[in-house]
Amino acid sequence: MSNSAWTWLGKENNRSALILVGSALAAVASAAWAIYTYERPAHSRPLQADSPAEPVPAQPVQTAIAENGGIAINADGNASVSVHQTKP
Repeated sequence: MSNSAWTWLGKENNRSALILVGSALAAVASAAWAIYTYERPAHSRPLQADSPAEPVPAQPVQTAIAENGGIAINADGNASVSVHQTKP
């Protein structure tokens, strides 16, 4: 910063004015954010789809078989998951 800026900041009245202005800006920003989050809460408005949801076709069940102490994870189209571990 230039020497004149330090001189200006060195005066108590100027620092007090900056504190007042900065505090006012912070208060306005906080109030604006509070109003925004109060007026538009994310959980109260469901997402709107462009078109109605179409049913997801059933996926064939795929089964994995574990051997020699391995772990097999099986999942089907209904989001069911099973984990199987074999003994070595």
